Amino acid sequence: MEQNKCVDCGKQFETVEALSMHASAKHAPEEKKPVITAGQAKAVKRWLVVGGILLLLMAAFSLWSATPKYRDPPFEFTGQPHTEAHPPSNFVDEPIPYAVQIHILEHNPANIPGVLAQYNCKREEAACQKLAADLKALVSSIDSQKTVYVAPYYETDALVVLSGRGKIMKLAEYDEPEVRRFFAEIGVR
Repeated sequence: MEQNKCVDCGKQFETVEALSMHASAKHAPEEKKPVITAGQAKAVKRWLVVGGILLLLMAAFSLWSATPKYRDPPFEFTGQPHTEAHPPSNFVDEPIPYAVQIHILEHNPANIPGVLAQYNCKREEAACQKLAADLKALVSSIDSQKTVYVAPYYETDALVVLSGRGKIMKLAEYDEPEVRRFFAEIGVR
């Protein structure tokens, strides 16, 4: 009878067949079960794809938000919303708000369409002070109707931006003949 005894649990069986059936049912080596099911694997893959896309979007947004944003100053008045105001002078040391720039293009205090001569440099720099002085001197010498406003403008990728009456000119460096030509084309006198 000892020959029909289960070695794993010590249980006694009448026949070898019964012992064999018991051993295969109760003590057979377990097959390696997958750690996750196929459905779970599919869900993990889906979340990895969604997570990857979200990471790419976040990286793109971070890059976009870290990149300087340029926008050209307005160069025509087309009924855009604007502020009914003018700077205290035609020569200002602070940027003119965009909505006021649009109003300048509509008209100056004498009801003549205005022009913007804006520069993109920091006041502390000696070269910037010279650029601002050069623009002011040129405008003073040719603008008898006080239509040109000179001010800094930091939202552009150019050093000088001239705009008004449906035209815009961006200059990488100050070029007096080009500035004069622009003013002549739009009728500054």
